[in-house]
Amino acid sequence: MTEYEAQIDASLAIADNIEIMSEGKVAASYDKGSEGFKQLISALSAMNKDGYEMPAFGVSIHDLTVKELEKGVWLAFNYNDTNSHNGMPFDRLLVQLHPDDCGYNLIRGNGGRYEGRCFYYNLNKGNMSELYNIVTGSI
Repeated sequence: MTEYEAQIDASLAIADNIEIMSEGKVAASYDKGSEGFKQLISALSAMNKDGYEMPAFGVSIHDLTVKELEKGVWLAFNYNDTNSHNGMPFDRLLVQLHPDDCGYNLIRGNGGRYEGRCFYYNLNKGNMSELYNIVTGSI
């Protein structure tokens, strides 16, 4: 993992809170420093270990993103302050979990809206199944 890719892990680890969302509802919420928070960050970091960030061609459209949040399982990384990665600001990052996916979009929220380019992380040698099982096992 290069220093640049490690920034994605660092950006996720500095979240102030992580929510697990299922079918549009918050199923669990973990504040920074809690055991649940640490477990999720550890599992995410292990999943990302051999991965790398790729140019993201995805663009989030607020109304469509809000509608998609009603389906499936998501992680929401919430920040008390606005952060930036690769020149793109965010105060919330969303990841939809699909166990067989070999990569994921990080959808940027900023100021209560989901608009603009996403980040994309290619898992390279793995998929999301282990993280998915940990997340769904806790709700």
